[in-house]
Amino acid sequence: MKREIGFLRILSFGLVIFLLFPLILDAQIIAVKAKKIYTGSHGIIENGVILIQDGKITEVGPGIEIPWNAEVIDLSQKVILPGLRTMILF
Repeated sequence: MKREIGFLRILSFGLVIFLLFPLILDAQIIAVKAKKIYTGSHGIIENGVILIQDGKITEVGPGIEIPWNAEVIDLSQKVILPGLRTMILF
């Protein structure tokens, strides 16, 4: 009987890990919408989106598709100057 209880515990633990594994690996994605984005490499972007994943800017542009699981920050009336570790808002 003890062997069956141990097996059921291991099986249930494995099932919980299997179900929660995608949530553990899911990276945090933030999408910031802005009226204007001043960049060093792409110039001035009107009505653009900045995608940030794991604290790093991954995409900047006007027609970027926002992932369904992204946290959206709507600053569509602001001007943003993204920098190395900060964003300046006007």
